[in-house]
Amino acid sequence: MLEQLTAYYGAHGIAAESFACPFAADCSRGAVDFVQAREPFVGTEYENGTLPRLLFISLDPANAVVGRSAKERTAFAVREWEAGQLRPESGHPLFHKQSHWYRTYQLAQRLLSPVAAVRGMGPLPFSEMSRYFAHTNSAKCKNVAGGTGQGPERLFKNCRGFLPGEVEVLIPDIIVAQGKPARLAIAGAFKVLLSGAAPDPLYRAEVVELGSRPVLKFETHHPNRKDNSFRLEAANGWPWYSEVASVFAAGGPGALAAQLGFCD
Repeated sequence: MLEQLTAYYGAHGIAAESFACPFAADCSRGAVDFVQAREPFVGTEYENGTLPRLLFISLDPANAVVGRSAKERTAFAVREWEAGQLRPESGHPLFHKQSHWYRTYQLAQRLLSPVAAVRGMGPLPFSEMSRYFAHTNSAKCKNVAGGTGQGPERLFKNCRGFLPGEVEVLIPDIIVAQGKPARLAIAGAFKVLLSGAAPDPLYRAEVVELGSRPVLKFETHHPNRKDNSFRLEAANGWPWYSEVASVFAAGGPGALAAQLGFCD
């Protein structure tokens, strides 16, 4: 899978080591410190398909994460970097509990643990969750002068054409779009087969068609939102998301329709 991703990124000019993006001049316009594209993170068990493949799509790459050289931003290097994000004395993640990455681990654990239990795998340790998911950004480059804040809108707009094909290469079973730019990046890219809402209708899910396969899609708040939206979603939406993922993994779209009222 990493070889296919590298080929896809290279063909579209957004590979870390052969960057030739047609939008580079526009995206870097006015940037004091512009870092070129970073390739996605793909966990080893995600690649193996041990559990339903869970793909997170987020915003632009975080500041000061992975590295600045092109070699450090390849998909192979990003996987190696992630493997080093555990405290050697405890095995706990190095990142803090309020970070986007920590909260991504949390949601991955909520979505995949019930499926793992049904399959007889036992508990999924929090520290090992990144093995079971993949993560990509809806904007591939970063205006580092903006710190960790979201980059200019033009970065996301210019990159939208890259996402659908990348998602096809990643062959996910479940997609989580974290935040509005991620939602817009794949809006309308795939035919919607079914949709459903939680008892609290703020929280919804869709089944979309990716190739000839049904894929479950959630659109969530970004973990770093400044208001209470993410906290409320974690409390009120995540239990339903977990149930939806479990039902989908066990019985596909038909089970969602029969058990949770999803409809076309």
